[in-house]
Amino acid sequence: MAALAAGLDEALAWLNAHPNDTAGALAKARPQIARFYTNEETAAFDLYVDGGNLLLYIPTTEHHPTVWLGRAQNHLIPEPAGLTPAMRAKTGQP
Repeated sequence: MAALAAGLDEALAWLNAHPNDTAGALAKARPQIARFYTNEETAAFDLYVDGGNLLLYIPTTEHHPTVWLGRAQNHLIPEPAGLTPAMRAKTGQP
């Protein structure tokens, strides 16, 4: 969770300076993610932006559940109830 939180911090800082560059924000997040995850896992992460909320996630596959962590401007979102409906859909949550 610490690696994802640090990645979200990097992504948010990038987006604050470059509001429309989600690819750049994900590129800034990946080195932090790589501190815990393998290269293959790190490459599988995607970034979703929903208003002021961010979501780092690996989509659910047949063999693995979704790995994710969300962030609002000033706090982490570790529980599905804190996500927007679109973000919950990305994580496979009802």
